[in-house]
Amino acid sequence: MAQKKKLELICRKLMLSPKDKVLDIGCDWGGFAQFAAERYQCHVTGITISDNQMEYAKKSAPDFPLQLSSLTIEIIKARTTRYSCAA
Repeated sequence: MAQKKKLELICRKLMLSPKDKVLDIGCDWGGFAQFAAERYQCHVTGITISDNQMEYAKKSAPDFPLQLSSLTIEIIKARTTRYSCAA
């Protein structure tokens, strides 16, 4: 219950609407992406570097990627690149 209230507060502060596109970098388990897309009908793209989180997010919504008219939720596996800087 508290988690849903927190997600609702975030979405209201962002003033999300169906015309919005949201990029959720570091989307963890996909909870915000799913909540925002379902409640506010906006397009959400979630990015994670974790295979486990990506698989969980896909399984948590039976129709991932979720398609409702113009709505799509995607979880993208981000590639990691390591950089080194010489001081």
